[in-house]
Amino acid sequence: MYGVHSDTWKKAVAALWSWAENHGDIGTLPPGVAVEGVVLSRWVSARRHERRTGELGDEQVTQLEALPGWSWGAGQQEAWATTFALLCAYAAENGTARVPTGHTTGGVRLGAWVSRQRTAHRSGSLPTDRAAALQRLAGWEWNPGS
Repeated sequence: MYGVHSDTWKKAVAALWSWAENHGDIGTLPPGVAVEGVVLSRWVSARRHERRTGELGDEQVTQLEALPGWSWGAGQQEAWATTFALLCAYAAENGTARVPTGHTTGGVRLGAWVSRQRTAHRSGSLPTDRAAALQRLAGWEWNPGS
């Protein structure tokens, strides 16, 4: 837990404000995006957990709730949808959903995200609606190296 006066807290909140200024709000933070060295979605997730466990102080709660688009909900569905939209844009622009592993779009490690979707599918943990959405993309393959 970080107090509101710690450098770590100030840096993370400033990074969130920066994201909000450039993207309108922080309602849909794509996974893996870092600003000023802070992986926003991970930091936000940790603060949500701290609130659920009673570890956040009132001043911290107030600062977070002042952020445009702040929600105490998980936001994982929104994050997936946002990253999927980036994949759709990539597929439309490149004619295929075969994203190179190291490819980054708008600060999102899109290639790594695609890889995680394939891994989740192989393990049976990818929801069927998400699997179906991915399969509809031109050039999508579950096992591109085989």
